[in-house]
Amino acid sequence: MDKKDILILVIKVIIYACTLILGVLGVSSLTSCSVSKDTSVVGKATIITTDTTYVLHNTFLSYPKK
Repeated sequence: MDKKDILILVIKVIIYACTLILGVLGVSSLTSCSVSKDTSVVGKATIITTDTTYVLHNTFLSYPKK
């Protein structure tokens, strides 16, 4: 192997090691903080209705004769 090849190999190993270390630190920094969300909805509803009811009494009453 040439000196140039050894230098390239050493640089690659250093880059891989730094990537691994930074990856572990990034994952641990993401897991150490917590995010929460709470939603409360409060309101008042007024329902106004108009109801029209028609009652039709149309009956025929039959009384028996005595």
